[in-house]
Amino acid sequence: MDERSCDDRNGLADDLRQVLGYLNFSSGKIDLKTLASLNRMYAAAVPTTPFEGMPAWLQIQQWLQDELARLAESNAAFSNSEQAAALLELLWLNFLPAYLDFHRDLLFHQAPEAIFNGFFLGRAMEAVLSQGGPWDQVDRIVPAAIAQLNDFVGHRPVAVLEGRRLEPYAHEWLRPIPIYVSGIGATAGLYEAVVVRCMQILEATDNELLHRASFDLT
Repeated sequence: MDERSCDDRNGLADDLRQVLGYLNFSSGKIDLKTLASLNRMYAAAVPTTPFEGMPAWLQIQQWLQDELARLAESNAAFSNSEQAAALLELLWLNFLPAYLDFHRDLLFHQAPEAIFNGFFLGRAMEAVLSQGGPWDQVDRIVPAAIAQLNDFVGHRPVAVLEGRRLEPYAHEWLRPIPIYVSGIGATAGLYEAVVVRCMQILEATDNELLHRASFDLT
């Protein structure tokens, strides 16, 4: 691990413990505190230039694995950290690649770095944890977690919407990339300033106008 990543990991010790505690002791629903920790980790992990270091989502994996190994030796609460270790492997080696493969026709033009921000990683953790152990049952957990995560259908042609009733097929459903979470703010990264300004404009917009546009900020 390079000097930059070591410094960043030490500065994020509380956030790393928060996320690892969630993975090791939770059984599903993620909380705002853990999502906020993931967002700060993502902000620290984003390379300063496009060609510097590893992608943020992989850097986060490395930090979490290193911190878990340290906690397992120094923190009694993590003396049994088998669930967290299994989930880190399941998430990064199985679930995230499987999600990209499942949506290879829909998201072929998007790099993983554009999809797997801190908030998305949190929702992925939530979906995988919700399936319950044993955590070595990859063939059961991964498809079920993908199905749970895929909860949105985007644009469909007017002819389809106004014609005979057609159910979206499985690969049309996906999880929109989360860029803002109420109670936390905008996702860290390239578009953070734009998202913050956009939310400021929407929050200052008349409620009746928002209602007519089917925009619910709650």
